[in-house]
Amino acid sequence: MNTGGRYASETRGGTLDPMTERARALAWPLFAVSGLLIVAFSLVSWGDSSQGLNSKISGVGRVSVPGAAPEDVAFLEANTQRPGLVTIVLGAVIAAVAAVGWWRRRLRPIALAVIGLAAVGAAVAAAIVVADPSGQLLDDAVTSTLDLAPGEQILQPGYGVIAVLVVAILVAVGVVFVSATAVLTSTRLTSTRRDRTPATPPG
Repeated sequence: MNTGGRYASETRGGTLDPMTERARALAWPLFAVSGLLIVAFSLVSWGDSSQGLNSKISGVGRVSVPGAAPEDVAFLEANTQRPGLVTIVLGAVIAAVAAVGWWRRRLRPIALAVIGLAAVGAAVAAAIVVADPSGQLLDDAVTSTLDLAPGEQILQPGYGVIAVLVVAILVAVGVVFVSATAVLTSTRLTSTRRDRTPATPPG
């Protein structure tokens, strides 16, 4: 029975499942693209309002108010917060580290840990804004001018922050998948090598 070819195949591929191996290989460019998407979605609308302000506010504090006077827009931009800066940094980290992990296989364990932490951080930052867009995007000067009660929302989560949250969660899930399959592959190879090790004759 020729088991040498099978063992060599397992050693080269790292797994008996070629579909899983291909998915693991594709994960790295997908991580890089996802990091860039997080950066891009941090620059678009994070808060929308169809009442009062009738505005759109980006993750970096850019304000769009149709028909508003320039001084009013300037006042709003001067008094908006910029939570998207955090996700821009984390998205850039994900993209850069994913590119390094894609290029250098031996660095992948460390890269996975960094990508996972950055993805969780981006998801948490986005989730905080989704839960309280007015409180996270507008500072006290604006809320007092608008006479908003504590917790009152004049903004709804924009598509940008929702997209950041979704992409960051998908990246975190991808990190778990790649890590789990790597552990499974290592376990299979260890078991295969143990089975192929000749038993030491007694005496």
